[in-house]
This record gives sequence, structure tokens and C-alpha cells, in this order.
Amino acid sequence: MAKKGKFSLIIVFIFFYLFSSVYAQDQIWTKIKKSDQKTLLSNQTQSSFELDVDVLKNQLKSAPLRGVPNFKSSVIVSFPNNKGELEKFIVYEAPVLSNNLSTQYPNIKTYIGYSTQSNGNRVRFSVTPPLV
Repeated sequence: MAKKGKFSLIIVFIFFYLFSSVYAQDQIWTKIKKSDQKTLLSNQTQSSFELDVDVLKNQLKSAPLRGVPNFKSSVIVSFPNNKGELEKFIVYEAPVLSNNLSTQYPNIKTYIGYSTQSNGNRVRFSVTPPLV
């Protein structure tokens, strides 16, 4: 009986971990209320989001290098699309700096993401340290 209880407890923890990690992935973006947005054109419809860069950097720590054979990334990050909705992308690190520059500037990282919706959308982005 004790074995069955431990197994159930382990299953509960696994589901909690999976749910919390999936839920946290969309928490890097906060939609800005329309009243707080600056209007560029009076007739323009837009959605604005604020990014939590620290949460994004934490998620990207486990992004694998693009091009590694038989290795699929488990890093999924959402980005706003042109409809103002968050779209999920499978993300890989995709270095563009030479090896020498990568060694000299280890905090500059570039990434590519492929939409999970099989619509051909891609996103490319960089994460760099703030200017001093």
C-alpha cells in the first residue's frame, strides 16, 4: 500500500512540474493595456507586449545548438505574431559570431525558432548584455 501511495505522489509531482513549466513559458510576455500604449496613427490597431528578459534568458539556457543531428529542442518560447497573439516556437541556439568572437563575448547569443503550428513561421533573435 505504501508503494502505491509513493507512486501516486510521484505522478502528482510530475504533472505539477510539467504544467508549471508550460504555464511559465507564456509568462515572459505581459500584454500592455490599450490605455498605456502610445498611438502611432489614430486608426491603427495594435497590440503591445512587455518582455521579461530575465525569464527569457533562463528559458534559453537549455536551448541546443541548431544542426546537431537527431536532437530535437525541448525549448519552446512564445512570441507575439502580427495578429497580437502569442505563437509558440521551438528554439535552437544559432551562433553567428566566429569562434574567436564567441569566446571574447560569451554573453552575446543568437537564436532561431520554428513555429509549432507548421505554418512556416520563423523567428530570429539575439540576447545581449545591456550597454554600460
